[in-house]
Amino acid sequence: MKQTSRRTFIHKSFVSVPAYFLFDLSWVKAESTNPEDVMDEALEMLAQTGPEYQGGLANHGPMASEALISMNRADAVVKWLEKYKKSLQPHPTATTKIDPVEWRQSLGNFNLSAEWVAFFDRELKEKSWRSVLNEWVINLAPGLSAAGGHGLLRTAHIARRLAQKETGNRIHELAEGLGYWAARYQIMPSTEKKVAKQLQPSEAFNQIKLLPKEQRISGPSVLRGLLRLEDFPPFADVINMVHTSADPEKFISNLTETFATVYVENPSRNYIISFIHAVTAPSAIRLMLPALSDEARHGILRYGWQLAAGIYTAFGETLIKTNAALTDSKGDLIDRAVNNGDEHVIKFTEACLREYVLNPKPIYLQAARMVSDELS
Repeated sequence: MKQTSRRTFIHKSFVSVPAYFLFDLSWVKAESTNPEDVMDEALEMLAQTGPEYQGGLANHGPMASEALISMNRADAVVKWLEKYKKSLQPHPTATTKIDPVEWRQSLGNFNLSAEWVAFFDRELKEKSWRSVLNEWVINLAPGLSAAGGHGLLRTAHIARRLAQKETGNRIHELAEGLGYWAARYQIMPSTEKKVAKQLQPSEAFNQIKLLPKEQRISGPSVLRGLLRLEDFPPFADVINMVHTSADPEKFISNLTETFATVYVENPSRNYIISFIHAVTAPSAIRLMLPALSDEARHGILRYGWQLAAGIYTAFGETLIKTNAALTDSKGDLIDRAVNNGDEHVIKFTEACLREYVLNPKPIYLQAARMVSDELS
């Protein structure tokens, strides 16, 4: 594949950003485009688009744009969006109002998606975005599997960008992310047991029982696959397998390394998009950590593990061991993702490289290389 020139757009305000927000891209040439301006331009281009299209596909426009900017490829955003947004549908219009007291009765009602966005617009006018995020991560964490984790993903990507600069477009995008999460809110089966086992995800993974093939769906829909777990009693105790009260950063590294390995070593390649979300959704939790209280952190980590384990339960097979080896450089992997253009390739590559910065295991680079080949 012909490689394009590698570029970076490093803004002076990035100096104080936590390590997991940026890559070491000192090997590329700086140019003048301001990535913060590009982010707001992208949100303006997407302002009239709805949360889903083509019968239930999540609108990845804001997430993939933010991922490109975080990989210092702001130059690719507008061109990518111009093509991508042609498939999107108009944003729905609110016709009623979510009760600020009785809001729980509206959770999971996708017909109220516009109403939920309006609800969060109002919340964000009255409170800081960090306080709203923290409060509603606690409220929405049990329904983290909403739309295959895309409510969480959309929320987390804009939270990272809000940490760089607060603008009206970004505040509204946070309302869009939280609104989508609430409208698609979906609780997965769990037991009432409160005491978790003292295991890390890599240890608990070996205790997961797989859904029998005769009970699985025939297509790759994450949402439909997870619904099958309601009739699979062994899954209910999965949420209690892990211990999240230790270092949340290390927990996420262990979790994403485990499921990057699942992506690489699962013998069936029929459900690769499902396995992608077992990495990107838990990794996205990392982007919100600076704004979260201990209560919010521990809750969201438990449900992040539950989602990833649920995807493996619903779609996985016994893993086949491989020897991960360093192949492409980080810059080459970014170029491959940009050239590929698939929204999942862009988001997955960015997540894998972000995780590699803090946990430099070759499996992340191998996974990023594989995804650009498999979704071409």
